[in-house]
Amino acid sequence: DFFEGFLKIVTEEKLPLDFFSYHSYCVTADRFTEIEQYVERRLEDAGLGQTEIHLNEWATHPFKEVRGTALSCANSVAMMCAMQDTKMDIMCYYDARIGTSVYGGLFHPMTYEPLCAYYGFKAFGELYAMGTQAEASVSEGSGVYVTAAVGNGKKGALIANIGDDTQVKTNLNGCETMYLIDDDHFMEVVKLDPKEFMLKKNQVVLAVSED
Repeated sequence: DFFEGFLKIVTEEKLPLDFFSYHSYCVTADRFTEIEQYVERRLEDAGLGQTEIHLNEWATHPFKEVRGTALSCANSVAMMCAMQDTKMDIMCYYDARIGTSVYGGLFHPMTYEPLCAYYGFKAFGELYAMGTQAEASVSEGSGVYVTAAVGNGKKGALIANIGDDTQVKTNLNGCETMYLIDDDHFMEVVKLDPKEFMLKKNQVVLAVSED
């Protein structure tokens, strides 16, 4: 296949490979995890395991029917959470334009207002600003994805549900602030018990506390 031919040329000719990049569209987080693991395995088998991996174009639902919806947001957040636990180095969402293209998934093309997915990226940015990933896990196959972080006097967890409505039980003791993102809440503070709460399909929750 193409990948095999590419790796053969790079290894036989001893070509410098600063990074390996590829695109992904219309793929959910669970399926894309399998794709990413395949890429990592093929690079490792070719002796290129230290090569940076760049997903330089991606979008899970670039369709006008779902642009601006919680479905688009939750799947984008699930994708970022899933890739955080892989060797992925760079992810470039396509795209953040303010225009009529179906790929412009973050802003309304007429009003320029942020869409639901924008707040998913904003929530992930809150964890990124903390600086250090913390351990977090969920039941495999549940449709729930999570990433946690600590640093700069804060700790937090970002949870996305792309499966059925789920009762979430956590050890998020002491989280003072719970933000909800869905079709009706754009990263709004809500009253949820951080230790146990109902997370509906296509909802995202950001839990944050001060250390």
